[in-house]
Amino acid sequence: DVEQNREWLCDLLAGYGFEVRSARDGEHALQMLEHETVELLVSDQWMPGLDGWDLLRALRQRGPHVPVVLYSATPACKPQDMDSTLAFDACLLKPASSGELLKTLDRLLKAK
Repeated sequence: DVEQNREWLCDLLAGYGFEVRSARDGEHALQMLEHETVELLVSDQWMPGLDGWDLLRALRQRGPHVPVVLYSATPACKPQDMDSTLAFDACLLKPASSGELLKTLDRLLKAK
């Protein structure tokens, strides 16, 4: 949701050898995913326009399953109108340590 946070996360992950793409919001992410395939997605929960929960719902409806990590300053708070089975594959609270983040991403990528 904040450009500076996205840039920090992208720089961190690129420094560890990940190929990183960045979207300014959920709608932009969906547009990008129409043309690109990704192995994993990291999303905030509260974003302008299409929030993290709506992005997750859209991704799950599209298939195939892509792991989605919630990386948020607040604990996961699913809107009441969301399907009760909809869930992120992992949740990390900001500021998570880089070690914790990398361990989570590694676990999800190995599980694919």
